[in-house]
Amino acid sequence: MTEPLEERLDRLSRRLRAAGGRVTSERLAILRVLAADESHPSADTIYRRVAAELPSISLATVYKTLTTLQRMGEVLELTAVQGECRYDGMRPEPHPHLICTRCGSIANLALEDVEVLLRLAALPAGQWTLTTRVDFWGYCPQCCAEVSGDTRPE
Repeated sequence: MTEPLEERLDRLSRRLRAAGGRVTSERLAILRVLAADESHPSADTIYRRVAAELPSISLATVYKTLTTLQRMGEVLELTAVQGECRYDGMRPEPHPHLICTRCGSIANLALEDVEVLLRLAALPAGQWTLTTRVDFWGYCPQCCAEVSGDTRPE
């Protein structure tokens, strides 16, 4: 479940400071995009949105911030169609996604049983620390309509 935007921004800011990071206007703008965007934006998309209000931001700042947030467990990196990395800053815990192989759209999928599978997999794994990544690939409803009902992945 996602937390309210302002609470998420406040928590992320506190965690960044606690980890020794500065909370600059650029970083705060990046956090705002990540915490509010359900579309799982790419670094380039985040950069363009932030640059619209802060033209001095660099793409390197976006990537550095994303890397820091990934290390903190506050953003998931998803490799979508055509190898482009996309980011989920709304729900940083592992969860399944629906990924369109035609247009690249990504949607969250609520499957609580994934946690059960993770616990079951950890039993025979012994001392392993596990996480999971479950993605479902196919055509989104819009792409299905555009290809006249052909729902087979490319």
